[in-house]
Amino acid sequence: MLGKISGPDGQNLLTRIEKDGISACFISFDQFVPHDRFYKILSGSSLILPLITPGSADFNEYQHYKITGAYNLAFGFHIPMLLHDSFSNLRILRETSFFFSTGEMVQKIRSLMADSPALEEMRQNISEFNRLFGFRTELQQGSLDILTKTWESAKEYLQGEKERE
Repeated sequence: MLGKISGPDGQNLLTRIEKDGISACFISFDQFVPHDRFYKILSGSSLILPLITPGSADFNEYQHYKITGAYNLAFGFHIPMLLHDSFSNLRILRETSFFFSTGEMVQKIRSLMADSPALEEMRQNISEFNRLFGFRTELQQGSLDILTKTWESAKEYLQGEKERE
């Protein structure tokens, strides 16, 4: 789980993951994840799991007009999402994501980890979807290079600030 897990939803999920014995499928962090590490880990991920379920605070907004950044990352990196089945009514998500019912997320993760052809087929669906709708995913590496250079420049600047103190 890429990002600082400090809220109750994240902590509850971590507890459930440990209880259900699937900790080996996850990497979690208790602090900010630097951009270069974030994108490196993300590019090797099997699934993206936006933590939006009917119990989430902004669930209704996500059903109608709000979008999570996880969608952009999933499409950009060609990584399937695992979403609550309440999002299966949206064609773009139905063709590029896997779904779980309330209380069945862990079982779905287990079945997907055992079925790598299904994951690869979904990655191909995302690539085809991106091609059909003109998403410029070939710019991904260029964007990552720009982010890496920006991050390195920021670190150099901050290091210089510390030395001047």
